[in-house]
Amino acid sequence: MRAILLVPVMSAVTLFGCGPRPTSDVTAPTAAPAANYADFVNGLADYKFDQSSPENLTKSIWAFNDMVSKSACYDVDAIAQNARVGKNMSKIYTGTAFDIKTQAVADATKEKCLADLPIYDRSILKSEKQSDTRVIVYYVVKNITPIPDGASPDTYDKSFRADGRNYKVDFSKEGDVWTIEQVHIKAYADADWEDKYSKTQLMPSYPSSAYESFP
Repeated sequence: MRAILLVPVMSAVTLFGCGPRPTSDVTAPTAAPAANYADFVNGLADYKFDQSSPENLTKSIWAFNDMVSKSACYDVDAIAQNARVGKNMSKIYTGTAFDIKTQAVADATKEKCLADLPIYDRSILKSEKQSDTRVIVYYVVKNITPIPDGASPDTYDKSFRADGRNYKVDFSKEGDVWTIEQVHIKAYADADWEDKYSKTQLMPSYPSSAYESFP
């Protein structure tokens, strides 16, 4: 049985960078358009990453992430279940909270999900060759989704949209195949590089925080 989420399915967690919709920077081949959610899942499971070079693998991952994000919109069964759950939850609210909950239920459709996918512009800034088997690729992802009427971006929004998010990826080569050793991310333009992966992630986490979630 598929687990029911308590919010409308609007996007999927990407595995590397970000990117629900292809742009002109994405040149890696993509799978044929999927007709339904099962086709998307099969396409993702059988996806062939281009590991012939660090740059091609980077672009191949961008294309893969596009498919991951779009696939959630085709999980119409989960979207319908979310709408049913959301409609029930809206009964315990009133005022602005009620308006927000009922709007979320109305938006729980494949068409709305697809329309709301953000548009990303991705660009490889440079590649640094460390040796014949080691390369570092720097790239930036910017959100270029059209700003809807009535939206009021703050200073942070404007800055983040202009600067984007920067990635620094360590690649290594074995034989003719390139793989990723580490991904470094800058949370904002002037931030220090932070490792995405750490050995501590393999260790049991210590439960300490408490948070009451309202449906």
